[in-house]
Amino acid sequence: MLFHTVGWAILIGGFIPIVQAAAIPLDTDTFIQQPLRANFYSDQQKPLRSNSGSASGSPWQTFPQDDRTCVANATHFTGRVPVTTDKELFFWFVESRNDSLNDPTILWLNGGPAASSMPGFFQEIGPCELVNNGIGNGTNATTVNPDSWVNFANVLVLDQPAGSGLSTAAGDTAPITLAEATVDFGVFLFEFVARFPEYFDHGFYVAGESFGGRYAPRYVADTVSDQLNQAEDAFPVKIDGIILVDAFVDGISHMIGHYDLFCTDEYQDLLRFNKTTCASIAAAVPRAEYLLGVCQKTHDPQDCGVAVLYAQVNIEKYFHDEVAKGKYSPYDYTFCIPPAEFYTETHLNRPEIQKLLGFGEPREYRAANFSLNAIWSEQPEILVPTTRNVSWLLDEGDLRILVFNGVYDAAITTPGMFREFDELPWSQKDEFRKQPKLDWQWTDSQGETIEGGKIKGVPKLQVASVYNASHMSPGDAKPAVSSLVRQWIESPDYR
Repeated sequence: MLFHTVGWAILIGGFIPIVQAAAIPLDTDTFIQQPLRANFYSDQQKPLRSNSGSASGSPWQTFPQDDRTCVANATHFTGRVPVTTDKELFFWFVESRNDSLNDPTILWLNGGPAASSMPGFFQEIGPCELVNNGIGNGTNATTVNPDSWVNFANVLVLDQPAGSGLSTAAGDTAPITLAEATVDFGVFLFEFVARFPEYFDHGFYVAGESFGGRYAPRYVADTVSDQLNQAEDAFPVKIDGIILVDAFVDGISHMIGHYDLFCTDEYQDLLRFNKTTCASIAAAVPRAEYLLGVCQKTHDPQDCGVAVLYAQVNIEKYFHDEVAKGKYSPYDYTFCIPPAEFYTETHLNRPEIQKLLGFGEPREYRAANFSLNAIWSEQPEILVPTTRNVSWLLDEGDLRILVFNGVYDAAITTPGMFREFDELPWSQKDEFRKQPKLDWQWTDSQGETIEGGKIKGVPKLQVASVYNASHMSPGDAKPAVSSLVRQWIESPDYR
């Protein structure tokens, strides 16, 4: 894990923007602004698909999989879709164990940026789990995940942007901003659905974990916008909703949430700051909220950078100091070191596995492309929230949204998540804010009802905490989260 002057880089599950500076003044009014890079894309500048080099109509193969790659107890296959002449996106598709032609489809994206989605497949929502941290061989390498999301949906797991995981980009063609990556995502969707339309007749959802809170809202907003504008190459399938998992949406609210997490009794008493520290954090919260409001209003990288820096230096730094001493992990503050997230590398770098996945020549698989991650992190766009996309999808796109967060996650805090969506500007903001947090339950295999966390919301927006879970909450609390997602999908008015 890489530590900088302030903040930290998150691996695999997500990302916190790295803001590097030799010294950062506490008074952000005097902070010297940096000029925008010439290749910055604003939310108002929509890329044209016609310039994307679409590979529509180009041949691409699928490769049926079996227990040697994943003991799935379901039909599954892999493939690589050419989205341009220089880029291919790798996917793993699993049919629902229930009724593949009548169940919905969920597309899953891990974060990074530039992290593979295969940890999500093998450690969180997929049909199989790695055995002995990926050290096993053949059919002994994985075992069935009884709590997989494929129990109630088809699951499509995508490595993106190109250059991440098993997806490839020749030369310097890898996308380095959301504005570039959304084009490839759109081409992939169009290609996949044209090949397999039968899986998209009964609901389609896009899930994004951690930095997926930037991916999913932006990609889906662009897709839905094309549909509403009746663009000639618009995606032909209705997207019913998005699922945001420990999601990095505005990048500031989660830091403001440190006060509630470490200075109040609302959350588990695993770490409590002293009164002096809590008083300092409390004094900084109003200013952080004001700067966040400016960022949300302007969506200017400079304004958002000021807000991020202020929150990091005046709020987040106290927990960051504890992390730097080796006492806690930001991704699961019940541990002093982050749980390993690279077990997929052992399994997926085996030549025999890669051959089964469809690769003629072995290639090096990495769970995170750190070089590409660093380039994304340098873009001004990295500081700009996707809040507007979320609001637009609720009001204009008419989508449903489920948000949930592990209570042990200090990188994307649960109280920060509730704050963020209480303040989300949309038509039902007041109605959402006044809703109480209620207990939500799930039923285990013995028929026992278990408390899963707290939830609040209205039919179009549900926001929940997940007990006994951290940054990769679907993997930490598999049966609970699987039950939550299933209830939400199957009950449109679920609350």
